[in-house]
Amino acid sequence: MMNPTSEILRNKAAPLREKLEALRSGARQHILIVGLSYMVITTALFFLLSFSIDYWTLDLERSTRTILLGAAAAVLLGVAVRWLLLPLRITLSDDDLALAVERENPELKESLINAVQFSRYRFDARHQVSTDLMEAVEDQAREATSRLDFRGTLDSSRLRRRATLGVLCILTLGILAFRFPDEASLWFQRAILLSEAPWPSKTEFVLHGFDESRTAWVAKGRDYSVVAQAKGVIPRRVVLRYRYGEGRRQKAVMHGLGRSEFKHDFQRVLEPIEFYLVGGDRRTAPYTIHVVDRPRVKNLVLTGIPPAYTNKSTIVVEGGQEARLPAGSTLKIAGEATKSIVEAKVIFGEQEHIAELTGDRNFLLQLEPEESAALEIILRDDRLEDDRPVRLHVRLIKDRPPRLKLRLSGIGDMVTPQAVIPMSVHITDDYGISSADLRWRLSSADAHSSIPLDGIEKGMRVTDPPIAYRWELSTHHPPPGEFLTFLVEALDLDDVAGPNLGSSETYTLKVVTIQEFSVEMIRRQEEQRRELKRLIEREEKDRDSLTTLGADPEDARTGRERALEGLERSQRLASRQTEGIGDRMEQILAEMLNNRVAELRHARRIRSRVIHPLRDISTGAIQDLADHLGALEAPSADTILKTAQSYDRIISQLNRILSYMDRIEKFTEVVAILRTIIESHSAATKETEKAYKKKIEDIFKEF
Repeated sequence: MMNPTSEILRNKAAPLREKLEALRSGARQHILIVGLSYMVITTALFFLLSFSIDYWTLDLERSTRTILLGAAAAVLLGVAVRWLLLPLRITLSDDDLALAVERENPELKESLINAVQFSRYRFDARHQVSTDLMEAVEDQAREATSRLDFRGTLDSSRLRRRATLGVLCILTLGILAFRFPDEASLWFQRAILLSEAPWPSKTEFVLHGFDESRTAWVAKGRDYSVVAQAKGVIPRRVVLRYRYGEGRRQKAVMHGLGRSEFKHDFQRVLEPIEFYLVGGDRRTAPYTIHVVDRPRVKNLVLTGIPPAYTNKSTIVVEGGQEARLPAGSTLKIAGEATKSIVEAKVIFGEQEHIAELTGDRNFLLQLEPEESAALEIILRDDRLEDDRPVRLHVRLIKDRPPRLKLRLSGIGDMVTPQAVIPMSVHITDDYGISSADLRWRLSSADAHSSIPLDGIEKGMRVTDPPIAYRWELSTHHPPPGEFLTFLVEALDLDDVAGPNLGSSETYTLKVVTIQEFSVEMIRRQEEQRRELKRLIEREEKDRDSLTTLGADPEDARTGRERALEGLERSQRLASRQTEGIGDRMEQILAEMLNNRVAELRHARRIRSRVIHPLRDISTGAIQDLADHLGALEAPSADTILKTAQSYDRIISQLNRILSYMDRIEKFTEVVAILRTIIESHSAATKETEKAYKKKIEDIFKEF
């Protein structure tokens, strides 16, 4: 509970405290007005300095204007702190204010400070204090200050000067902004907003290839040409001031292109370039050339999906290899770029396709090419395009028709109506065949007939071993005198361009009667018999030549050696001729069997008595004799005698074979007559057949 005496003192000091509070408020107003005045003055100075420098030097660079703005902001902040914030933070106590008033009014003689302090005093019974004296001091101070204005303590003239100067600065800025609104607005944009809006001038420059932010992009390592077109007053000289990256500023005089265009070339740009142009009364805002890498294809995978009928697995082609795909394949192109891209363009042949972007750097495109063509992939980022696109070739491998090889066995140029034609068919196809037919036609027919070949499975790619087929002509009853033409055709499984048809070589045979066929066989047998007979005669001549060599003198040695060499060559020729006669006889026999002129049991006898002995003697006795003759150098009489005996044995064997061949000709003639009789169906057929069969047995009785 407050002491009554303290309450009395506080009440008496209340008017004093009110005056001190008014003084405190006036002091703060004074600080605020002075601080704001200083800030206005600072702002005006910045405007005048910045405007003068930027306008008269023509287009300060943004970096310079940024520095000026930062410096102005720092100075303004310093002024605000020095003249506004710090003074306002100072605490003005009643004691400080009372002392300030007493300094301006010495006649108070410390009564005011004492009264302020007594009003805060708390009485204690233990203290020996005169309350009457304190009350008297309070009354005296109140009476002394009753007509005194405490605000007079403040320096009003200083306040008015600062405020007047601030108002004048504001008015000056306002008048200038009102009088020159465009310049003021442009200054505000350039100095405060740091815009690149240019000051008006008589000369203007338009630079090609730069966007609204005065920026252009060049691929790293490429040349770049700055081309500027001057408008208005055309300057005689234009200087380009530039620097690479953070390097020092350099300059170059641009060379003219005609009257109003100027050009400068930067060679192999590897780092950013910042530049501006100076010409006439104009200095442009800064321009920037940024260096970027062009997008390139980093990884590329081409995937070919062959048509289903080929049964081929997916084909993957990596890198820049040539893509070889079956015709009808689906082609998937997947790639990755070295940087982010906005477009991947694929040019295939004459057509242009836009690939799907599956990521910042990935692209995918699916095509169904119809023909072989060059493939080109061009990437583009948000600024540049790949100037070295990937190029490769896609080759479509068309499904070739099946390849067929038809071979006849034991058939010549003539066949009888009862003949069987043995054949082998070898078929190869890229992806498999669906069917194969034997197509044949007689010369008198208008169209071919077809016979499906057995042993063909759908999808076969290679018939290995070849398909063996025996064609029975008797089921078709071809009349003698006709020409029989036939071949084998095969279709593949191509369901893209349609099945391909492949054909073998065409064979043409003449259909003849048994008599005509037999006459031909006899003629050919007789040719072989005559050739064998000539061979025997040459062997006899060679034997006689050998026996005449004798024991010649030493100077005849060379002639003897040449004679032996000739005899050796003759024997080797005889070996080949003997083997050839055997092969041709085998062919004749096979034709007789296939044309149903001879029977198998007769063929076995002919082979055992003629064909096999011819082959054995060819590779045996005759070859051994040739080797023996080749080894002789100076033969003695005994050696010559033994060698002549080898000739005799060979001649004897060949004569035996020759006699058998003579009988074969008779056999062929008899068989032909027999077959003719059987076909004629005469009344005497059975009796005649028996007679001729007995005659055949008589021919082979000695075989």
